[in-house]
Amino acid sequence: MLEIDNRPRADFHVHLGDRTKEDFIEEALDNKVTVVAALDRGSEVKIDRLQALIDYGLSKGIRVIPGVESFTQAEIDGQRATFELIGLDFDLDHPDIYRILDPRAGIPPEHHYPKIDFQRSILEKMGFEVTPTDESAIIFGEIQSRQVAETAIRFCKIVLLNPNNQNLLNSDFWQDRIRKHLIERPEDEGRWDKALYWSIFAAGKDGYWPSPLNMQLIVKTIREANGVVVGAHPNFKIGDGIVNLDTVINYWFENKVDGLEGWDAGPLNKELALKSRARGGLVLGGSGRDIKYSNRIMGKGDINRQDMYISPKHLLDIKKYKLTHQAVLV
Repeated sequence: MLEIDNRPRADFHVHLGDRTKEDFIEEALDNKVTVVAALDRGSEVKIDRLQALIDYGLSKGIRVIPGVESFTQAEIDGQRATFELIGLDFDLDHPDIYRILDPRAGIPPEHHYPKIDFQRSILEKMGFEVTPTDESAIIFGEIQSRQVAETAIRFCKIVLLNPNNQNLLNSDFWQDRIRKHLIERPEDEGRWDKALYWSIFAAGKDGYWPSPLNMQLIVKTIREANGVVVGAHPNFKIGDGIVNLDTVINYWFENKVDGLEGWDAGPLNKELALKSRARGGLVLGGSGRDIKYSNRIMGKGDINRQDMYISPKHLLDIKKYKLTHQAVLV
């Protein structure tokens, strides 16, 4: 039997982020990953970029599957649950993928404007001036355009470009927060915009805004584009923890979710696999690799354990599932 590190492997949960296609595929080659799902986030699917990655991967013998991880909320048993859904293996040329998930089509105003109003108010409550100057007018135009999903870091750039904010930024309070941030993320040295972003807008911080997409819209869009939808890391904290996990899983399947992530940066969770199989669903998952964090490795999972192994044959599970369910995927 071959050693586990010598077998070809798959990873169905890897975030593309700001990486080049060359960097992404090089990591796959280094880790013997022959099948990999490249995920954008929410309304941040760059169709042409994903297509270029798919084409480049094929030239190197790597099968890249397009994907998206979307944050959503739902009322379940009278409680608000928050979770993420992953769309995989959809047709990039389907018009709804562009219209709903690519920000260049124009993020719906009901999703966009409440978010930017909230982000601006957070900075103003902290004492920063967010009024655009001549130097930041272009950035402010990008925020207003509804064609960029990453608005918080742009607001941070506007703050930095306004000279009226310098005294506050040089205060002991903000200098201390930035120092603490650079200890955690030394790669951000010299990038005050990133330091501010992570100090204010990251999950769990003052200005965090999840921007949830409607669950039914996510499922409908991915399925109509010939893709599948799985519940992301089901054992991860869901909302405030009040909603029972089985209740959430039942809700997912009642709303046409196609499976669960049984792998979450480690060995297969057999209990989750059985829950999905019992409902005729897929069992997928992956490392959750994201260059924003340094604790995951593509194809191998948690950096301290590296004990995740997924066979590339699980790509066939997706294909077989779609053939079997193609009449009800829409």
